[in-house]
Amino acid sequence: MAKTETVNTETVNTETVNTETVNTEAVNTEAVETAKTETVFLPYDDTHKRPLFVCVNGRSMRVERGKQVEIPAEFAEVVNNAIKQETEAVKYSDMMEYKAD
Repeated sequence: MAKTETVNTETVNTETVNTETVNTEAVNTEAVETAKTETVFLPYDDTHKRPLFVCVNGRSMRVERGKQVEIPAEFAEVVNNAIKQETEAVKYSDMMEYKAD
């Protein structure tokens, strides 16, 4: 004996969506190359031997140690801030060490 089943179906209405095409232009690489740069120097010593990794807004680079390097201004700002912060940390550490004596 065959079994009978009832199947309910629904009608779905669809709409057409109009899309708009946007023309984009290629990035001018000359503008990137002529961006403001600064020269920085990172010392090469016993505690700092590897290049310094710097990341700004998703762009990253490694800055070599032991020679003057010309890098974009935004990276130079980060490097200079890191140097100042490390200097302040060493001064504070030395100050606390002398207070303990």
